[in-house]
Amino acid sequence: MSMDKQGFLSPDIADWVTKHRAEGSATWFTFAGQLNSTAQCLLNAFSVTTQEGGLDSHLLAMLLFTRTLSNFQGAMFGGSFFYVQ
Repeated sequence: MSMDKQGFLSPDIADWVTKHRAEGSATWFTFAGQLNSTAQCLLNAFSVTTQEGGLDSHLLAMLLFTRTLSNFQGAMFGGSFFYVQ
């Protein structure tokens, strides 16, 4: 089925994304992919222990970093579909 009938759930979306990532924006998508990989590695390397009696600043920093990374990944996901030159 086409994107006209199924929108972004269409199997045709993969071709559309590939085409638009290659047209003049490959450098930015490559950079964003590398940045995402680095951030994901940092997230997986975090080891935070909590202390009794309150919210630890290291835990808060990890939670904020996780939230920031998920927002970045969401922007990249959306950018793959809605990219306009």
